[in-house]
Amino acid sequence: MGKALHVICKARTGGKAGREGVDLVDNKRMLFTSDAWVKKGWTPETIVGAILYMHQTQDEPSAFGGEILACELISPKTADQPNDRYQFTLSAMHEGRGVKWRGNRGPTEQGGLIEV
Repeated sequence: MGKALHVICKARTGGKAGREGVDLVDNKRMLFTSDAWVKKGWTPETIVGAILYMHQTQDEPSAFGGEILACELISPKTADQPNDRYQFTLSAMHEGRGVKWRGNRGPTEQGGLIEV
């Protein structure tokens, strides 16, 4: 059994490809970073190895995803941001697309770390 985290991560606007806060860091290995996630039912130790599924909304299938390889604490960019924000490094996977939302629903950007 594996772990999964479903999150709301909107598409970039203005004709730019990709998702907000997601950047390609290694084209050859298809490695991306995604920030900045606040811990909600996971720790840096428990999230590594989970599959991250990014959705436009909870009612739409995932548009992007991959295995979380690393989780790193990042500094707030403004005074109103929480101090416990994390950046994920993930390896993109074709299987990260087209998956329905699983986990907590409602007014949340994260479904919580679940067993799949």
